[in-house]
Amino acid sequence: MTFHSPGDDSVVKKEDNPYVPRTQTAANAEEDTRGQKTHTAETREAETRAIMYVDPMSAMKMGFLLGAVMFAVWIVGAIVLFLVLAIVGVWSRLNSLIVDLTGAESLGFGLYFGAVLILGIIELGVITLFAPVAAIAYNATAALLGGLRIKVDDSGSAITTRNDTAAKTSGDAKPQAET
Repeated sequence: MTFHSPGDDSVVKKEDNPYVPRTQTAANAEEDTRGQKTHTAETREAETRAIMYVDPMSAMKMGFLLGAVMFAVWIVGAIVLFLVLAIVGVWSRLNSLIVDLTGAESLGFGLYFGAVLILGIIELGVITLFAPVAAIAYNATAALLGGLRIKVDDSGSAITTRNDTAAKTSGDAKPQAET
């Protein structure tokens, strides 16, 4: 199976691609195709990998979803703030001050939520448009610095710490209940 690298027309074989997990067998458990030592299922440890490329379109989609969630939180927060200030009586005092100073209409529910909606829509647009710009900036710096290094475990289990590994090898550790 072959894969194409992003932004590149070269073909990468599955066994040469560090981003495609490989299965461990008894024949290749000691050494993989790149000559690095690997571990069997009993002693498997986390593997360090690097995120070298983030697709700007994918980042824009994620930015839109994040912005939509933040927009919902913004609206709920504005409603709660409006209700609390109305109960305390801040709006009536503010309205009487505005009428005394300008002679204009008072600050009402419609004007308040109109401003809240406009600011929320601007926030949604900024986050949506900023995400692909951040992805492009990340791609440029990852090419220079090597990307963000993460540890992954191909078995899907939690990554063990050094203390857990030492306890397992000593044989006298008792399993603890998760809290």
